[in-house]
Formats: sequence, C-alpha cells, structure tokens
Amino acid sequence: MSEAEPAPPGSFRLRAYPRAFLGAVLVVLVAGTIFGSGAGTATGRLGGDFPSFYGAGSIVARGDGDRLYDPALQAEVQADLFGDDTGFLYFAYPPYYAYPYAALSVLPFRAAFLVHALLLIVALWLAIQLAAPLLPRLLASTDRKIAALAVLLASYPMLRSVLGGQNTPLTLLLIVAVWRFAEDERDLAAGLALSALLYKPQFGLSLLVFVVVARRWRIVKWWAFGAAGLYLAGAAMLGLGWVQDWLEQVAPFNDVNLAVNGDLMVSAAGWWQNLLGQPEAFVLAGLSIVAAAAVAAVFWWRRGLTTVAVAMAAPVIVIVAPSALYYDAALGLVAFGAAIEGKTATGWYALTTFVVLSYTQLAASTLGWSPLFPLLGATLVWATGAYSTSSAPPGVTPV
Repeated sequence: MSEAEPAPPGSFRLRAYPRAFLGAVLVVLVAGTIFGSGAGTATGRLGGDFPSFYGAGSIVARGDGDRLYDPALQAEVQADLFGDDTGFLYFAYPPYYAYPYAALSVLPFRAAFLVHALLLIVALWLAIQLAAPLLPRLLASTDRKIAALAVLLASYPMLRSVLGGQNTPLTLLLIVAVWRFAEDERDLAAGLALSALLYKPQFGLSLLVFVVVARRWRIVKWWAFGAAGLYLAGAAMLGLGWVQDWLEQVAPFNDVNLAVNGDLMVSAAGWWQNLLGQPEAFVLAGLSIVAAAAVAAVFWWRRGLTTVAVAMAAPVIVIVAPSALYYDAALGLVAFGAAIEGKTATGWYALTTFVVLSYTQLAASTLGWSPLFPLLGATLVWATGAYSTSSAPPGVTPV
C-alpha cells in the first residue's frame, strides 16, 4: 500500500480556522439566547431589530393584519420584547413579508430569535452552494465553502445582521439565486427569485432595472408574474388598494429613521442627507447615484447577466437605494468573488481590506456618519478597475 500523499500547505488552516470561528459564533448565539429571560441577555437586549418582525408576525397571526401598520398596535405587541427599555421598532416592510413571521410568532420570542438567526446562516450556506458552479475555483471544495461562510460572517455588517435579527443573508441569497438561475437559462426561477427580492423594494426594483438593461426579457416576464402574486398576498391582508395605503402609512417612517439612524445610513441619499442635511445633500446624492448606476449599467449592457455584472451590481443597489442601513453594506462582499475566481492579483487583498474596514462602523456614533458608505464607494471604484483591465472568470471577457 502506497504512503498517503501529504496534505497541501495551508490545508489544516483552511479546515480548522473557519470551523473554529463558525463554532464560536454558534456558541455565542446559542448561549446568548438560552441564558437570560424575557428580552434580556448578559450584554443587553436580545434580538436587535427582531422585535419589529416578530411583532408584525404576531399581529398577522392573531388576525389583525388589516391594522399591521398601526403604530399603537405595533407598540402593544412589542411591549414585552424590550426588557426595561421603552418604545418600539416600527415594521415598515411590505405586508407580505409579515407572513413568515406569523409562523415564527407561535414560538416564544427567544426561541423564535434563535431559529431566525440559524435560518439566516442557512441562507448564507445556500447562497454559497448556488454560487459554487459559477465560481468553481473559489468554491471548489467543502473546505473552501465553509471558509467562504466564515468570511461572510466575519464582516461586521453581516455578523450584525445575523445577531441583530436583520435579513441581509436573505437578500444575498436572492441575488445569487437570480444570478445562478439566469446563468442556467432557468428564466422562470430567476424571475421568481427577482420578484421575491421585492420584500425590500429598494433592492428588488434596482436589480430589475439592471436585468432590463441586460435585455433578459423572459426573466422580466416571470418577475411580473411573481410580483403579481405578492400583490395579491398583500391584498389578502389589506385590500386591493394596499400599495397606496402602505406607502402613505410608512412615509413618515423615513424621516424618523433618518433622524434616529442617520449614522447607520449607507445609501447615497441617506448618507449625504445625514451629513449635510437639505438641500445640499440632494445634489451630491444624485451625483453619487447616477455615477454608481451608470458604471453598473455599462457592465450589464455589454456583458449581460454574468458573474462580473452581478459583482458590479451588488454594491450599487445599496448605494442607489432610497434608504439602506449599515448591515446591507455586506452585499459589497459579492464584488470580490469574480476577481478572486479570475485570479486578479488584488482580489484577496481587497476582500481582506473590506472585511477589516467593515469594523469601522463601530466608530459611526462618534463620527456621526457611517464609514461603510465610502467603503462601498471605494469597493465600486476598485471593482471597476479590476474588471475592466484584469483577468476574468472563464467565459467572461474583460471590457
């Protein structure tokens, strides 16, 4: 029997370090949920933004969906979810996004939060699995996929999204699903995944524009079917005129959100408005939005719905959104996948820099603005240069 070949250099680190990090995240998550009572933990309130979603699900589950956006009712159902704190977190998402949380609301709050957080980690794993055939070198083995999961969770905004009860992993999963299904010419599945992204309309509509620019009309057709289904789901709760009613009820929330969370804003509109106020912000925000969208549109027009096009669009849809908070900056991580797959020299360095600098968000309250907006802008500038002049993944020709 021949002697086994030695493991490649670094293979132990590739296996051990990501698993150790993920194990630590799970221990913190489970321990933080189990030890404590009500909404409290040893380090503060459990769940971050999760009371908003859990409360909305509770409203729907008890048959009061027609009053979903009533601030008094939302405050009532969240009253026991803040420990000694007062106030509530307003649920401003479209009504159909409350349905899954109606199912979660049958669980006690702490158990529901744990299930939600674990589902978010599963969503990240599914996104990696869907992306694997599109990034065959980067995600060539189970060890590499686990390492990719660890890198995603190691970025501050993604980690906070999971531990803070937000939904950036779901957004990432849907973007990757559109990319994968479009690449496989499964236009129906791509269109439905794109319509599902309307749970965050500011992202779903932006990505739809890029798909139109790429001239993938069959995907647009199936998107329309999916969007119609979501409209009917909302109508079942609030009536046929729900879109206008919803917009009118949540419109005041944008001003309150900016006042309370200004230093968390990473969209161009929110970031500049927080920094400068009105009306100066509108000019700079408009220039930022036009520049970012134009760069991505060029890639989508010339290359279609390809790896590079998706890599360019991921940070752009955050920048151009009317409102986006810091945890959605984690979508910028998608910008590095094609560069690393294509062996672009700076790909790994740029990814590492992004993950490390993502922790500058911890200084946002001191600065009064989010450092992640300029980081997203720098990511887009870097990606534009990398994908315009450097090697690209198989089958993708540089501009």
